[in-house]
Formats: sequence, C-alpha cells, structure tokens
Amino acid sequence: MANPTIGVTTPRIQYTATASQTVFTVPFEFLANADLAVYVNGVLKTLTTDYTLTGANTTGGGTLTFVSGRTAGEIVTILGNLAYSRDTNKYTKYGLLPAEVLEADFDAMQVQTKQLARDGQFALRAPLTDTGTPDMVLPAKATRATKVLGFDSDGDPVASASTMADIDTATQIVNTIGAAPAGSAANVSYTPAGTGAVSTNVQTKLRETVSVKDFGAVGDGVTNDTAAIQAALAVAVTGNRCLFIPAGTYLVTSNLTVPTPANVQHGFTIFGENKHNGSIINFSGAAVTTGLTFSSSVGVYQFWGTVSELQISCVSGAKRGMTITYAHAPTLINVQFRGATQAGLYLDNCNQPIVEKCLFISNGSSGTAQLSLNFCTCFSIKDNYIAGSATATSGIDIDRSNTGMISNGAIESTGVPIRICEATEGTNGCNDITIQSVNIENPTNCYIRLGYGWTSTNGVRNVYILGCRGYVSGSTTALIGVDMKNCLGVRVVSCQFGLGAGATATHNLSGTTNNGIFIASSRENFGTSTPWVKVNAVQDVTATPYMDWSSDFGTNQLLYTARSATTSTLDNQIFAAQGGLYSSLALINAAPTTINRTAAIPSRTGTQITLNAIDANTTIAHLGGGGTGQFRNLSGANITMAAGQTLSYAYDGNTGNWSQI
Repeated sequence: MANPTIGVTTPRIQYTATASQTVFTVPFEFLANADLAVYVNGVLKTLTTDYTLTGANTTGGGTLTFVSGRTAGEIVTILGNLAYSRDTNKYTKYGLLPAEVLEADFDAMQVQTKQLARDGQFALRAPLTDTGTPDMVLPAKATRATKVLGFDSDGDPVASASTMADIDTATQIVNTIGAAPAGSAANVSYTPAGTGAVSTNVQTKLRETVSVKDFGAVGDGVTNDTAAIQAALAVAVTGNRCLFIPAGTYLVTSNLTVPTPANVQHGFTIFGENKHNGSIINFSGAAVTTGLTFSSSVGVYQFWGTVSELQISCVSGAKRGMTITYAHAPTLINVQFRGATQAGLYLDNCNQPIVEKCLFISNGSSGTAQLSLNFCTCFSIKDNYIAGSATATSGIDIDRSNTGMISNGAIESTGVPIRICEATEGTNGCNDITIQSVNIENPTNCYIRLGYGWTSTNGVRNVYILGCRGYVSGSTTALIGVDMKNCLGVRVVSCQFGLGAGATATHNLSGTTNNGIFIASSRENFGTSTPWVKVNAVQDVTATPYMDWSSDFGTNQLLYTARSATTSTLDNQIFAAQGGLYSSLALINAAPTTINRTAAIPSRTGTQITLNAIDANTTIAHLGGGGTGQFRNLSGANITMAAGQTLSYAYDGNTGNWSQI
C-alpha cells in the first residue's frame, strides 16, 4: 500500500447540517477509520452504527456518510483522533528497514503532531511575548476543587475565593434579568433578611416608595419641578405609598395639591432627608397662595398622613407653605417652614392635628401667624421653635378651636407670640386649651393674648397657662404678660414674665368680662424686689370690681394688686368668691392704698377670705365706705398691714359684712 502524503490541514472540521444531509467531506488525512472521532451537537457517534468512512490512508482525506440523514441545524464535528502509541514489533535487531514501514511511522508521527498543534489552539496558554517566565501551572487539585479559576497580580493562575455554587447563583440572576422585559425587575427575586421573611421581587420592593425623581424632578433649585412633584403626589397618595423627596432644592411655582387618599383609613407619608437644608421645596411667586395643599373633596374628616424631615420655604412673594383642611390626624414632625408672608402652616377644620419639633422662621416682614389653627380640635403643638420679626403679627394663632395643648418649645421676636380667640368669632370661641412650659422671648406687644376677637362674655373658657417663661433683652418697656378679655376660667400658674434687665410685666384684664381668673405662684421681673406678678385692671379705682368671680367655681384664689401708683382708697374694688368657701388674696400696692369693702358679698354665711400683704402699703378700713361688704376689724380701727402680715375674715350673713377672725 502506498503511503499518503500528510498535508498541513488541521485535523478538525465542523459543519452545520442541512435537512436529511448524510455525506460530509473529511479534508485531512487519516490513516485508518478508527483514527477519527465524530460528534453531532457534542455527542460522540459510533463507527459503523452511526456512520461509515472511505478514504483512509489516502492523500487529501476522505468521506463520512451517516447511516441516516441529519436534522437541519445540527452541528457535525469531525476530529483526527489517532492514538498516541507506536508498534515496537516492526523493527528487529539486525533486521531490514523497509521504506514503507518507516514512512508509515513517520506519517503517524506527523498526524499526531498535527493533533497536538490543534489541541494547543484550544488550550489556555500565555502569549509567547509575555515578559518574564509565566508560571501557568494550575493550583493543586485540592486547592482548586469547586473553585473558580482566576489570575494573580503576575497573571499566573490561582483558585479564587468564589465557588462554582456562587457562579451558579450569579448565573441564575443574570439569566433571570436577561429573561425579564426591558426596564423591568419584576422577575428578579428579593428575599429580606431575618427569620420568617417572605420573598418578593425587586420591582414590588422598589415600588413600595415613590420618589419625586421617578417623575423627573431635578432638585437643583433652577429647574421648575412643579409638574414632576405633582405627578409623584398623585401616584403616591392615591396608591397609599410613601413619597420620598431626596436631598435637593426643588423649585415650585404654583400650589401643590395632595389628592384625597384612595383609602381614607390609611392616609399617606411624605418624607425627606433632613429639614435643615436637606430636602427643600422652594415655593416661589405670588401664584403660591396655599402651598402644599390638602382639602377633603367631600368636606368630611379624612386621614391625612405624616410629613417629616422636609423644609418648605416661601420666596419671591409666596404666601403660605402648607394648608390642611378637613383632615383627621395630620402629623408634621421635623418640618421647617421659612419665609411665608401669611402662614408657614395653616390648619383648618382638623381633628387631632400634631405639630412637633418643627421650625418656623419668618421672612422678616409683617404678616399673620407662622402657625395658624382654625376650627381644630384635640390639637397638640409640642417642642417647636418659632422665630418671627418685630413687625410680625404673632407666632401662633388659635381661633374657633378647642381641647388642645401648646407645650415646650420657644417663640421669639413676634408682636404677640400666642393669640387665642383673636379673630371675630361669632358663636365659636376657644375652650379647654393648655399652654405649658413655653419659652417666650422679645415680644413687641405682650406675651400671651386671650379673647380679643370675642365681642361678648366668656369667649375663651378654661385656658391653663402653666410654667411659661417670658424674657425681654435690653428693654425697660412694661409688657403685658397675659392680656385677657372676655375670658372665663383662665389659670396662670408658676409663670415668669418680664425677665431681663429692666423688663417688667403685668397681667391685664380688659373690661368687665373676665370671670373666674386664677393666678398663683407666678412671678414678674425675676430677681428684683417685686417678685409677684401684677394684675392690672383697666378700670383702676372705680366702682367696678377688679375681678368679677364666677359663682360656678369652688374656691377662687388670686394674687392680686391694685394698679394705681399713688395713694388710693379702694371702695368696692375687690371681690370675694360667691360660690366658693374660701378666697385668698395677696395684696401688692405700689403706693399706700386703703381697702374699704369688697365689691359684692358671698351667698353663704361662713365664707372666708384671707388677705396676704406682700408689702406695707395696704390698709384695711374698719367699717369703711358704708353698705355691705365692709371689714369689721377686731381692734375697731383701721389696720395698716405689715409686709407678710395675714388677716382672715368670715362673712356674716346677718350684717352683710366681713368679721375678722
């Protein structure tokens, strides 16, 4: 048999089969039929069973014929597969060396060499141009088992920390993402950490919160973000989802309307990153009249929700930062309001509103209150700071509202820091309100004003002012501590007004329509020689009593003073409790003052009154002034009380006078 010529063709050929194709050319030499390996789609086929060969040991190759036709698209791979061995029995000592035997061995070696060269093309190898001497030896079997092959800083192979299981997991994620619709994360699973956590998908998780930037808001302070924020509000609130406002300054040029929640039992949440120059909505221009606005579409209380960690600023004529109407339990925590010309926050017809840890900063010009409540019930205003201006009307306005508390916090530099019942009320006053532990600094009018919008008696009922502090720096002006008009049952306890060098304070009862006023343990001008609060009656020394006590209070108590600074005779000026059993009056007079009788008499015999002289300027006349309500002293003469002296009297229904006991 003639020996073939072994050519240079690589012993590998691959075909894509056509439908029913059976014959494929083998373009390289093979010495025997067993020296080929045939694969279809990577599956090894069997000689004779699956295919036959012709052309073995022939120059130029041969032909492969499948027993049955192939399916279109199948990949047919034909490889030279001569075994790497040699028959050593061909040559004997001193024997002949036939040319064809040598040629056959050389042909086999050439075929094997070509196979090695082919296999080298499919092997991982370093370029021959690499610098140095690469160490391409793989790590030991135990080291590389289940690991992923990597390369160190020298480019040499190492076993990485990642395992095949890690790669499988990553592959699943990649395949899942690849299978998901474009731009969707619906098919990517998400499992929260922790026992009992329930798996969901990334799209559902991300959609739990809406961001204004999802709708194109920029937050650079220049781009108009009005439309983007309004769109985000609509989606978040109607879908009962939280609205997130990332850090940035968002320019808004018109009112933003908060839709009515789809489920009125849930409300919604709007939150930013920080109220101090973090997430800022800049309302700009005169078109902004109500700011961030919620009003129930049906005019009944609906759950409103919570706003937190946000700054709402009004610039360039914007009037109001936020308006909430007909809302149940609106809650504002850690929100800053700045620059409003009307009100930073206006609450109207709200039930259980909560305003806590908020900051209100005036724009420095005149205007209404920074925080205003109208027709609100069960409100809580706590731990807030309000900074106004000398021309600002007030810090907090409460009108037509009842059952609430203003506590802690501070109000600084406003005309009247707290006003209650200031608007013209009609038939709706303010009832059951507590003002507790509020620090008030540098007002320009008075510290607290009650009832000036009411035109008849008892417009303000049951107001408790407890533990408040009023301070004025560098002023000698006598400001009014609590200015009361048309009030019933106001109690001022443990307060200090008029603090500061040269500052003084008085309590003012305007007109004859204050009933049941209780003032105790309060001080003015802390640290001076006059350590008690003054009650300043407008009518001075007239026939009208300073305090007209209501008979529906049990024991009425009062720290009381006559206002006049010159020698006076007070006839029919002080009043003892009609309905109560005991009255205690502390008497402070700036000048010598004689008290002849009380303004009216109690309804029952045995009612007692105790007079406590804070200074030495008060004289109790013996049967002075005539009529009922006179004092009958045991000495039968006038008594000029020493500072700290106490006199007690009991009412005698037979004579209509007070008898010293």
